[in-house]
Amino acid sequence: MNVFATAMDRIYANPSMAVAALWISATTSEETSIRVIRRAPDHITEFGAARFVSDTMMVDVRVADLPGPAQTI
Repeated sequence: MNVFATAMDRIYANPSMAVAALWISATTSEETSIRVIRRAPDHITEFGAARFVSDTMMVDVRVADLPGPAQTI
């Protein structure tokens, strides 16, 4: 195991950085427990002279934790 893989393992195992999540496969409905890092940046949309702030939720997932992820185009 290299240094990068060890660092990623520690980051995703850290309870103050990553949380447990449930991955449900769209093709087989198989459930897998994974760890994700949550991010919640605000999204600002401008429309004319108005600005709208929308709450967003994004997660970072290690591809190695997913059982057979499909490539998106």
